[in-house]
Amino acid sequence: MNNDEKWMREAICQAKLASKAGEVPVGAVIVRNGKLIAADFNHREQQKNALCHAELSVIEKACQQCGGWRLEDCELFVTLEPCPMCAGAAINARLKRVVFGAYDPKNGACGSVANLMTLPFTHQPALTCGVSEQECAALLTDFFAGRRQTKTSGKKGIIFELNGTLWDSSLSLTKAWNKILSEYGSSVTLQKAVKLTEQSPSVIAQQLLPALSARESLPVIERCFEAEGVFLQKDGAALYPDTEEILRTLSEEYRLFIVSNCSEACLTAFLDRCQDLRSCFTDIERQMKNGRSKAENIRLIMKRNHLSKAIFVGSTESARIAAGTAGIPFVFAAYGCGNPRSSTTVIHSLSELPAAANNLMAEKTQPVSE
Repeated sequence: MNNDEKWMREAICQAKLASKAGEVPVGAVIVRNGKLIAADFNHREQQKNALCHAELSVIEKACQQCGGWRLEDCELFVTLEPCPMCAGAAINARLKRVVFGAYDPKNGACGSVANLMTLPFTHQPALTCGVSEQECAALLTDFFAGRRQTKTSGKKGIIFELNGTLWDSSLSLTKAWNKILSEYGSSVTLQKAVKLTEQSPSVIAQQLLPALSARESLPVIERCFEAEGVFLQKDGAALYPDTEEILRTLSEEYRLFIVSNCSEACLTAFLDRCQDLRSCFTDIERQMKNGRSKAENIRLIMKRNHLSKAIFVGSTESARIAAGTAGIPFVFAAYGCGNPRSSTTVIHSLSELPAAANNLMAEKTQPVSE
């Protein structure tokens, strides 16, 4: 082991300390006349400070040790190629030499992206690259792999149907539909409208306008959907008790999502009514818009957001089937408008959901129906 490897070994020890502290593992030491005078590591996360790179910290310590800002007889050993800020600090500190381990292809300013050491500044430190490169690079690779694993595993989500779980827009929906349907001698009851919201536009058209062809009836149903927005803005829709407070509480522990086959008008009205709740929801998928089934949307949300566990909260039979097909527990919101055949758990108010979610998420395996 030569001297450069010896001092890089000291820098690697500092990098390992950074990793243990939850910091990106970059360590640095400064050597003067063959003696270690300063050692430190990256403190950016701990200090909440963009300036707390390992190089800046160790340069500051060396200046204190030497009693001045000029480090002309000092050498810097750092496990990662310095960024522009740190390379500039090395130049301004008049360091005799800079030695780094792993290259930084995205931010490196000692050869990778740029090389400040070769520019005609008032001082140019000597530069040695790639000392113990593989070991230094492995520290970073292992650290980020572990962080990605932590980030993408263990995430838990609660997926909601919209109508019948968070708010009840069925009355406004029925009024909107009947305004349009009356032009064609048809109408719909509140009970039937609630059931039909679970169906595709073509099925709704067939049920409500059987005398018309599909080409004629589908545009009428689209008008019904558009009319929903007018009535929802006029009449509003009832949020279930304490919905806002409960969603904020849940969002502190879980990722929250909406999977619904509601119309764009219904979803827009909900988000407009609850603008301060938008930040609670990580993702929203609407079946009517993207053409995927509820189960497909649930799977998509779980995959896209790396959820290890999730539950689907709904009030309808189609929600129960979707949850079972996706392989996650179905929580029946019995206060809503539907009547599914079975469920994993029943809640009689939204206030019961936090406890139900905690119990289901704590289970080692999630029950799967269907």
